[in-house]
Parts: sequence; structure tokens; C-alpha cells
Amino acid sequence: MSYGELLVANSLAKASGKPFEAIIAMKAKIRGWGELSRKLGVNPDSIATRARKASEQLTFASTRRDRRRDENIRDAGFRTSPSLNAGGAPGG
Repeated sequence: MSYGELLVANSLAKASGKPFEAIIAMKAKIRGWGELSRKLGVNPDSIATRARKASEQLTFASTRRDRRRDENIRDAGFRTSPSLNAGGAPGG
């Protein structure tokens, strides 16, 4: 299962009050997440909204991590472009 599918399964478990393992077992017998969501009485749009928000948060965190990494590299005296700092020496 992908991280996205795990998020959907977890969301359905929380919204339905069923154990995560039960959701996974049910998904194995049902075609799609939307169908499972409707069977559980959970609005599929609420699950999609949660997945979108999680995706946005991951994108933000990844961007912030990359920016901090680049700042740390510059602060240490390294250039961020691999072609300008091929030997790994400080200050290029």
C-alpha cells in the first residue's frame, strides 16, 4: 500500500470507529476507496479533503527542509551547485 492509501485507510478507520485492520481487510474485498467509504457511511469528500491537506503539508515540509539544508550548506562555506563544488572543498 502507498502512503496515500494508508492515510485513506486511517481516515476511514477514525471516521467509522472501526479498527484499522478491519478497514484493510474490507478494502481487500471491495473495488475502490469510494465504495468502501460509502459502505461505512463516511463522506468520501471528507477523506479527499484530508488527503489533500496532508499532501500540502508534506510539500511544505519538504520545501522547508530543502531550504534549510541549502542554508546550512552555504553557512558551512559550500556551494549548493554540484558542478561548482565537484571536489567537496569548502568555498569552491
